[in-house]
Amino acid sequence: MTFQTDIGLLIVTLVQIVITSLMVVYTVRTQRKVQAADTSIRCQERYEALLDTRSAINTPEEAERFYDRLWGAQADQFVHWRNGFIPDETYAEWLKHRRHQARKNSQLAGRDFMSSWITRYSERYKDNPFGELMHAILTQGDIAEPLSDHKHVRKTMSKFRK
Repeated sequence: MTFQTDIGLLIVTLVQIVITSLMVVYTVRTQRKVQAADTSIRCQERYEALLDTRSAINTPEEAERFYDRLWGAQADQFVHWRNGFIPDETYAEWLKHRRHQARKNSQLAGRDFMSSWITRYSERYKDNPFGELMHAILTQGDIAEPLSDHKHVRKTMSKFRK
């Protein structure tokens, strides 16, 4: 082999390494986006399935079980968001709706939304990041803020992003 052949092979090898590295990076990024979409869909399906059970709830005990599952699902969503598997915009939208539910404070078999949160916050979530975030979303900021405005939600989220 000649010197020129050796240089040519080295250049080809380096180009192959660069192309392979770029393909790996692209694949990882694409896989992460797919995983995020899948996680968002599964969380939304879980939430919708939970909501479908509301109409069958008749007793305070059933309401407590519903709220246990609701707040458990919310805690799971927080973990997924914090680990980058739920996009910020999606999570902000979901938090905006929890804020709206807090304003409405509807009753379910004698248990209201905010009482269910306060109970679980004080018993389970008070000393963890999910509890701190959700409590701030539900109880702080301008309560008259339009639901289309994400200022309070975004500001609060920024404090809890990894």
